[in-house]
Amino acid sequence: MLEKDLAIYDYRKEKEKNNYGYIIDEKLKGNFDKFSVRTKEAGFVDCYIYRPIDYIYDHDLPIVINLHGGGFVLGYCEQDGIYCQSIADNCHCAVINIDYCLAPEFKYPSAIYSTYDVILEIKKRAEDMQLNPGKISILGHSAGASIACSLSLLDKELNKIDFTSMVLDYPIVDLEEFIVTKSHATERLTQYVEWYLTDLKKAKEPLASQINDDLSLLPETFMLSAEYDPLRKQEEEFVTKAVNAGSTVFYKMYENCHHGFTHKWFKEFNSEKSEMAWNDISTFFSRTFEKE
Repeated sequence: MLEKDLAIYDYRKEKEKNNYGYIIDEKLKGNFDKFSVRTKEAGFVDCYIYRPIDYIYDHDLPIVINLHGGGFVLGYCEQDGIYCQSIADNCHCAVINIDYCLAPEFKYPSAIYSTYDVILEIKKRAEDMQLNPGKISILGHSAGASIACSLSLLDKELNKIDFTSMVLDYPIVDLEEFIVTKSHATERLTQYVEWYLTDLKKAKEPLASQINDDLSLLPETFMLSAEYDPLRKQEEEFVTKAVNAGSTVFYKMYENCHHGFTHKWFKEFNSEKSEMAWNDISTFFSRTFEKE
């Protein structure tokens, strides 16, 4: 690792003080099964599978892949545990929470390619786990939404997964913005980008800044945005470009909300709008699962 990247450990140490409570709680009380997949890019990647509480293993479940947020550098997948269970129950599906590899130890594009390999392995093992390999959707939050979007673009090229649908929860879709236009409001985002990329010139690559890619033929997509999020403008530009390219994208901006409003662990949490957002996500997935 580069000397400048070592600051990540002090940053993570501070985060650990705030996050240990829900991490321990999820490890002890979460209703999940755990398995690992070995990848060429990142070694073993852990996966946590949540099934409906009332599931009796009498049929194959559609799959939702979940990718947590954390600026590409923080790995608290447990922050999504209660929400993975809620989606599993509400949509009668299996939600697989992937603890993808982190920068700066694993720089871009390691998280994208290793997670793609994990999903391919899940698809291969699906029938053994009573999952439906023909119905794989993806959900990401913040940096996890950026990776989710990159996976959908990568699959357009490789055509091995064929995502049924995609939910992008306040995604980062233009890393270049935080390099070209630095401001106090986005100072931390700029730091994340510097930890994530080996070379800042790579920010313009479509797998890093998805808005730079051809946005046609995306899986059916629902994007959530927060009114006071500095990412909102680039998200709206992404939606406009994708729709103009012929993709089906539903967009909703949640008023009086900040980045992170969906999760109860964050200071930006908005109880009313969070409940609305998770209901919207469940409704979207349920509807797409019903399609042939």
